[in-house]
Amino acid sequence: MVAVGLLGALATAIAFLSLRQATRKFSPEAIVFVFNLILCGFVLLIPSVPWIVPNFWQGASVLGVAATGLGGQLCLTRAFARLPATVATGINPSVLLFGVLLDWLLEGDSPTQSEWLSYLLIILGVWGIIPRSPAPKPN
Repeated sequence: MVAVGLLGALATAIAFLSLRQATRKFSPEAIVFVFNLILCGFVLLIPSVPWIVPNFWQGASVLGVAATGLGGQLCLTRAFARLPATVATGINPSVLLFGVLLDWLLEGDSPTQSEWLSYLLIILGVWGIIPRSPAPKPN
């Protein structure tokens, strides 16, 4: 399990460094478009259950999630291009916490005690990794 976490941290660091380099040459819109295009290609390679045609409300829900995700990805790409890598790495896991809180508020799906503990560890990790500015010196 530790190896998976370390591999994920390494992949995240590479992604943030690559993102910073890419934003120097390309617009955030182009970066997000190419990223999603590549993901679509990978999805086609992974075998899945047979396709089920969604009804109107399911389709509207999927489109809503897609539009929200696309908007969020654009905002994150713009923000991460300007943030120091340590701050971006620290803020990124908080997305999980917001998702769980929304799931709890909207769907009533309450997290277990171990999940609450993991979210507390995420918050403490974010708090511990974000660099603090030195206190101003009195004159």
